[in-house]
Amino acid sequence: MGYSFSNSIEIHPPALNMHLAFGAIISMYFVLYAFRKKENLAYKLLRVLVFALSFFFVLFVNTRMALFNVIAGTIIIFFYEVIRNYNFKKVAVIITLGAVLLGGILLLFVKNNPYMKKKYSTVTFAYMDKVGKLDEIENPEAKVFNSFVTRVSIWKSAWELSLDHLPFGVGASNGKPELFKYYKQTNQHFLAKYEFPTHNQFLDFLLKFGVLGPVVVFLYIFTIGYLGFDLKNAIVIFFFVLFLTSNLTDDFLLRFDGIAFSGFWFSVFGSFWLQEKATVCKERLIT
Repeated sequence: MGYSFSNSIEIHPPALNMHLAFGAIISMYFVLYAFRKKENLAYKLLRVLVFALSFFFVLFVNTRMALFNVIAGTIIIFFYEVIRNYNFKKVAVIITLGAVLLGGILLLFVKNNPYMKKKYSTVTFAYMDKVGKLDEIENPEAKVFNSFVTRVSIWKSAWELSLDHLPFGVGASNGKPELFKYYKQTNQHFLAKYEFPTHNQFLDFLLKFGVLGPVVVFLYIFTIGYLGFDLKNAIVIFFFVLFLTSNLTDDFLLRFDGIAFSGFWFSVFGSFWLQEKATVCKERLIT
């Protein structure tokens, strides 16, 4: 139903859920901020409601990486914003309340969506012995179209083709055509029929540009990580984890929404980093 919803507003489901996951973690941050600053009860309840709704929409669209990133973001937020700023008693209370809220929403959603249990157990990791041999599966469209084995088969083909064209790759405009041709050459008719792209930004640039391709992606994404760890800022660190994992399972730097999304926030975080450095320099000059 999440894919149907995404298609109805003409947006790629993983892209939509990347935005939703980021929004959910920001909402969680503001919940903690509201309690730390001792805002009035109505404001706190509003923040909790916004967070609950944002987490529900992550579950509604329901891509696996988005749920993983929300869990990872929750851990980052608690480590940087809770453990560092509260005593043990308050940490225990916040973790308990957070677990009840998240667990309640998740339980309610799973109860009304039984397929989710199957999706995250048998469906996701089914047929892993058929990597590169998906045509041996009867009716692969129904059984493995969105399974992990399909992604791994795509990555395997992209990696093999990339090695054949090192060190400079096949060229920016030839990435997809050459990959689709390789599917046919290796008798992977299921992949050829649906013309699956790489679904991995590092592999995509390796195929197109050779050894320099993934280096450029690495520098772009890990510079965001450097800003986050240097600032010790949970939101920036989470964005780095979110965008890194998203590009390990998809290719968002080929899409306008991915470029605009990362470029905008990279600029915001870079500006914040420069302001912090300028403040530190002023303080040193004064002293």
